[in-house]
Amino acid sequence: MSSDQVLAYQNEISQLKLDIEILNQDRRLLYTENAQLKEENTRIQATVTRLELAIDKYRSLVQKSNDAMQQKSNDQMAAVQNIRSMTSGDEDKAFCEKFGLPKGEFSIISYSCTNDVFQAGSLHITPYYLCFELHLGLLKTVENTITMPIKDIVALNKVKMFKFLPGKGACAEVKMKDNSIKLFKGFLRRKECLRNIYNQALTIGHTINMLREGNPDHEHLSPDN
Repeated sequence: MSSDQVLAYQNEISQLKLDIEILNQDRRLLYTENAQLKEENTRIQATVTRLELAIDKYRSLVQKSNDAMQQKSNDQMAAVQNIRSMTSGDEDKAFCEKFGLPKGEFSIISYSCTNDVFQAGSLHITPYYLCFELHLGLLKTVENTITMPIKDIVALNKVKMFKFLPGKGACAEVKMKDNSIKLFKGFLRRKECLRNIYNQALTIGHTINMLREGNPDHEHLSPDN
């Protein structure tokens, strides 16, 4: 073997040793990074666990609060019904029979308006229902009552029949979960009526969407709305 070949082998061996050292350095670096990643993953897992526990605790508190509010609402409703059962039993019984309502329902408040064909009547808000009846004196052949469970009401939509007239209108659509719509016109106190329906729904644990001309009415609780 010539001296040139020996030198070439020596150079190749030196290069291989250098490559091995570089690989060892890379391996040590990767090992260190892997250990750091494991530590970071452990910290992240601990944080996730704490967050999950906090979320569970928050949900439990919210549920307890909702249950307490619902129980308070039920107790208040029961108290009102007990008082009415002692003072207005016959009147409430006749009211329930008229609209086919379960025992214990009564008219909390009513508002004058008309149906979609301009027949005058009253819209009653009860603890769990919305009821419309035509005023006396109309033809007996006309169906004179409408009963709508409040929990089936999806939205209350303020509409204006004649856009060219001044003001915000005096009509309202009651949209039900079966996609049917009941139109009531000629409200003298539409704002108050719709707010009371909305608030009564909240009282029994139901939320109704408030709309104006089909769009969200975020200002429905403002004094001048």
